[in-house]
Amino acid sequence: MTEIRYGEWGPAVRVRVEHSAVWAFARAIHDENPVYASLESAMAAGHPGIPVPPTFSFAWLHSCALPGLQPGGSLPPSMLAPGSDLFRTAASPGAIYLHGEQMFTWHDQPVVGEVLEGRVRVSDPVEKQGGQRMVLSHVQTVWSTLEGTPVVTEDATYILLLGD
Repeated sequence: MTEIRYGEWGPAVRVRVEHSAVWAFARAIHDENPVYASLESAMAAGHPGIPVPPTFSFAWLHSCALPGLQPGGSLPPSMLAPGSDLFRTAASPGAIYLHGEQMFTWHDQPVVGEVLEGRVRVSDPVEKQGGQRMVLSHVQTVWSTLEGTPVVTEDATYILLLGD
């Protein structure tokens, strides 16, 4: 296996874990656990607050990052946006991007109301030859509390299938 070589970490982005976003996400993935619905249910289950579903960190960047939370007062450009390093080869005719695997390593359980800070880095693309040309890119996102305590590390693989 080829060692993954990552680029630089992107700018910090902050999220505030919002109850409505947690509840909407839980409903969208059909998780009916009442701990996501009310503080009373969460505390009865032994949580200090309303926890987040196991894969919610993948969505909170899009649902809980507000401009006023950011160190510079506005959202930094996303490394995952069209035109970014990850998608720079996607304009190839016939190219298709696929989300490959994703892994979440939880270090702590965040709860509604917490403000977290994350940084993203993208790997150097690796071209693979097989039945069809493909380029693999890895994206790592590290989230922590504002005091620096690790919360979750996300590792994702994206696959670009190149047309002939």
